[in-house]
Amino acid sequence: MPEMDGLEATSHLRQELPANRQPYIIAMTANAMQGDREHCLEAGMDAYLSKPFKVDELVAALQNCRVLPGQVHEEDTPGASAQPQDPFDGVRRSNGNGHSPHINGGNGSAVKALGGRKKLHRQSHLPTSALREMEKPPSLGRINWATLDRLRDDLGGENSFLGELINDFLTDTPAHLSKLERAVAEADFETIHRTAHSLKSTTGMLGAERLFGMCAEMEKQTNGLHHKRPAQSALLITRLRQQVQEILAEYAGVDNALRLAISD
Repeated sequence: MPEMDGLEATSHLRQELPANRQPYIIAMTANAMQGDREHCLEAGMDAYLSKPFKVDELVAALQNCRVLPGQVHEEDTPGASAQPQDPFDGVRRSNGNGHSPHINGGNGSAVKALGGRKKLHRQSHLPTSALREMEKPPSLGRINWATLDRLRDDLGGENSFLGELINDFLTDTPAHLSKLERAVAEADFETIHRTAHSLKSTTGMLGAERLFGMCAEMEKQTNGLHHKRPAQSALLITRLRQQVQEILAEYAGVDNALRLAISD
C-alpha cells in the first residue's frame, strides 16, 4: 500500500469505525513467515491466507462474513427467489471445469480478475510456440511463458482475465519503480523493502523471473533495516543504486514482452 501496510490499515479501521460498520478483513501474504498469522490476528484481522492458496480456502474464509446493516439486497429477502443460491458458487466454478483454481497472484489481483468486473477493449493472445520460433524477439526471453499459461488456466482459461492482469501490471508498475528509485536515493530502507516486496509478488505471478529475482534480492538486503541505518550504509546504498538501475533496464524488456502478449 502507498501509505500504510495491511497491519496499520487494519488497526486504523478497528479504531476509527463503529462496531456496526466494521469490515471483515482477510490477510493475504506471500511471506508465510513464522508468526505472521499471529501478528495479523493481533492487529484485528478476521482470517489469514498464505499465498498460493486455493479458491475453496478463500470461500471458507468468506463464509464467515456477516452482512452489515442496510446491505441486504432485494434478492436476499424472503420470497425473492424460489431457490436459495450459494453466493460462492460462481467462484467455485470459475475455471469452468468443476475444480477450484489455484491462485498464485499477488495482492489478490487474480481473485479480482475472476470477477470480470471490467472488460478489456482487446483480449490477450499469448504467443504460440510456432510464433515464438518464427519471430523470437529478444524481449520474449524476459518472460517464462509456461508460467503465464498456467496463470491463464488458473483464471479459467480466459484470455481477457489474463489480459486485464497484464494491463494492470503495465499501468501500475512505472509508479512503483519511480518510488523505488526515490527511496534508494533517499536511503529510505523501509520503502525500498516494501516496494521491492510488492514488485516481487506481481513479477513472479506474470513469469518475469529475472526481474522477480532482482526484486527478491533487494527485499532481502533491506530486511530488518526498517527503523535503523546499517553500519555499512554507504556501501549498501551504492549497491542498491546499481540494482535499481538493473531493475529499470530489465523492466523495459518485460514491458515490451508483455505488450506483445496482449497485442492484437
